[in-house]
Amino acid sequence: MGPALAPYLPPDELYPLAGVRVVLQNLSSADAAELASRWHPALFRHMLDWPDDATVEATRAYLRRVLRRPGVHAFVVRVRPDLDAAGITGLVDLRPAQRCAEVCCTLLLPNYRGTGVFPETMLLLLQVAFDRLRLPRVRWRTAAANAAARGALNKLGVPVEAFQPAADVARDGTVHDTVVYRLLHTEWPALRVRLLAACGLPPAVWQPRISAFT
Repeated sequence: MGPALAPYLPPDELYPLAGVRVVLQNLSSADAAELASRWHPALFRHMLDWPDDATVEATRAYLRRVLRRPGVHAFVVRVRPDLDAAGITGLVDLRPAQRCAEVCCTLLLPNYRGTGVFPETMLLLLQVAFDRLRLPRVRWRTAAANAAARGALNKLGVPVEAFQPAADVARDGTVHDTVVYRLLHTEWPALRVRLLAACGLPPAVWQPRISAFT
């Protein structure tokens, strides 16, 4: 039997998620200039969508496509103390009646990969899904060829649920094989411990909050 159903989370309810090192600030097209100065289109290899080029205008158009995705809550990943932008991430299909959510559009800049930024980002997102919305499952979908994404999830011990040949079509028409990862609410406590260890954070200091962005 799954956890008790939480109230529906309105799609226009915006909130930053603040951890110890990572803050997830609500993404907007106004973030285009900062992100365009930090990433380049080659980082989006094996993803389904990407900016057309490295300009602010192309980045803004890409962010608008992300934000138009039905049911998405997208965030800029920022790192303390200076709140530098480290990438983007999001949750989609936040519909408790459907009993599932998906972590989507995650992209970290290379200098933040292999650090505690990714596990703390997952901690913040999964806390919303499991502890606030009390969903029974969360999934990730990634291209089978995306070694960086698969490596990060495998390192955390997130189980593979399925391999789906030719399951997704990218913006340029390229067909991708897809690997689906999933986490059940019964598996969340154990993963939470692993995520805290990966971040180097003892449970006593982990007090994430949904609050005004500061």
